[in-house]
Amino acid sequence: MIPTKLRRQVLDLLHECHFGSQRMKQLARTAVYRPNIDSDILDLCWQCSTCAGHQSEPLKAAVHPSMLPEKPWSCLHIDHAISFLGFNWHLVTDAYTKYTCIHATQSVSAKSTIKPLQEDFAHFGFAHTVVTDCAATFKSDEFQEFCKENGIVHLTGAPYHPATWSR
Repeated sequence: MIPTKLRRQVLDLLHECHFGSQRMKQLARTAVYRPNIDSDILDLCWQCSTCAGHQSEPLKAAVHPSMLPEKPWSCLHIDHAISFLGFNWHLVTDAYTKYTCIHATQSVSAKSTIKPLQEDFAHFGFAHTVVTDCAATFKSDEFQEFCKENGIVHLTGAPYHPATWSR
C-alpha cells in the first residue's frame, strides 16, 4: 500500500521510461497497490507528450461477419485438440446443425487431418467452406491443395476470435 505522500513519487518511477499506460499498470500490479492507481496512471499518460507521441493503435484484423449457412454440411469448422486423454483429436463441426465428428489421430499433420475429412466427406458430401485457425497444418501446401482440388473455400481466423475470418 502506498502512503499518500509517496503516491506521486511512485507514479513518477513507473512513468520514468514512458512505457505507456498498459505497461505502467502491469508494473504497478507487480509491486504496489493503492485505490485508483489505474486512473492516475491513465491521467499521467494522457498529459505526457512523449507517451502520446509513441502511442500507436494496434492493427485490427479484418472482420468477415459470420453468416448462417443455408444448408447442413456446407460450412465446417475444423480444429485439433492436442494431447487430450492420450490422443490428438480432429474435430469437425457443421456450422448449420452443430453436428460434430470427432476423430482420434496420432498426429496433427496435414495427412492425418485430410484422412478423416475424406471419411466425413464420403458420408456427408463435400463442404463448400471450411473454417480453421492459422495452425501450420491448415496453412500447409498439402492441406491447401486438398481444399483447392475439392473446390473448398478455406477461411482462417485468429484463435478464440471467430470474428476475424479471412480468405
